[in-house]
Amino acid sequence: VQSSAALVRLRASLIARDDATGGNVLQGQTLLTAQVPANTADAAGGAQAMARAVDDVAAQLSRWLERYGR
Repeated sequence: VQSSAALVRLRASLIARDDATGGNVLQGQTLLTAQVPANTADAAGGAQAMARAVDDVAAQLSRWLERYGR
């Protein structure tokens, strides 16, 4: 039996402007991952799984940014 899943992997970097030097400062970096199984082994099931995986990673990104007051 074959199974299908959507996998989203995102690397996020939070970069701030350093007014003193005019350069950029890396404030944080993270790797976010979501893997969601498809309910059906067709295009519709894959699209639904991808939508859920993207929503999951977006929520993870939002929580990560909140830690930096963003």
